[in-house]
Amino acid sequence: MLSQLKIAEQFARALDAEDYQQAEVMLSPGCEYVCRGRRFVGPESIIDSYRQSGEGASHQFDRVEYESSCELVGEDMVLIRFVDRLTKAGQSFTFECQQLVQVDQNGQIVRIDHQDIPGAREALEEFTRNTRQRE
Repeated sequence: MLSQLKIAEQFARALDAEDYQQAEVMLSPGCEYVCRGRRFVGPESIIDSYRQSGEGASHQFDRVEYESSCELVGEDMVLIRFVDRLTKAGQSFTFECQQLVQVDQNGQIVRIDHQDIPGAREALEEFTRNTRQRE
């Protein structure tokens, strides 16, 4: 069986590639995702939230590039750091966030906790406002 770190890396790569089908099969049936006060339960609900976020970004920005890195932070916990490189109206911005992922002994992801980096969302909102003014 793959290690928890490898499983989280595969999950992160699938999300980076917007391969939602691959990401979905890595989630346990009862997987829980907590993001900014919202709770999603089950693979379909969780993947739909990721898909909506990706579609929103592709409509809002001229170019979106995703990358990620993973770090084992406990026996069954992996911290995924997501980096989104966004371009709009000739301006670029890098948004970062992280998610703490728990992988069970069967190799399935059972919990995802989204963690915003302090100040990152506010900086993204400012970037979005500034690029709207340039359009």
